[in-house]
Amino acid sequence: MESLEISSLSSEELADKARAGSVECFAELVRRHYGSLFRFLYRRVSNRHDAEDLSQETFARAYRKIDQYQSRYKFATWLFTIGWRLSCTFHRSRVLTVELPEEGVSGEVVDHPFVIADDSVNLWNKIEKILPESQHSVLWHKYGEGLSISEIADKTGRSEVHVKVLLHRARTKLAKSFCGNMQIGGGK
Repeated sequence: MESLEISSLSSEELADKARAGSVECFAELVRRHYGSLFRFLYRRVSNRHDAEDLSQETFARAYRKIDQYQSRYKFATWLFTIGWRLSCTFHRSRVLTVELPEEGVSGEVVDHPFVIADDSVNLWNKIEKILPESQHSVLWHKYGEGLSISEIADKTGRSEVHVKVLLHRARTKLAKSFCGNMQIGGGK
């Protein structure tokens, strides 16, 4: 396929041809959308290197799953949805693993949730501002102290079901807070 012909096709038409096996058409999609995808992801992760990695992973995933793209939707919407989901996964992985010294223990390093690995910024203060006290409390008992559901129920005087509900609501609220409320979906 000639370069001039490719450049005159819409992104949706290029995606259809890429689905049929045209590597050149997929390369054109990368050329057209890389800059805007990178800027979108950079705003989400605030780090050039991470945004580049996520952009590359987004296009790699789009290439592997191009057969799932439906041309009645805008290609950019589909692509950015993949990028947005990858950025949420990226944030979750950063938030849930780190090593910090535990208070009162010198020299020992323990896994501690809800801290960003890069700069060891403690997010518990942010979490406390985001969540109601009841949700913050059960989340702290679960991840900060490592208590089981039944131990949390005993400690807080709540039923195990109530503790599970509070944990679910806390996680959901944090996911929305850290990953945003971006509406996902296709449309013309």
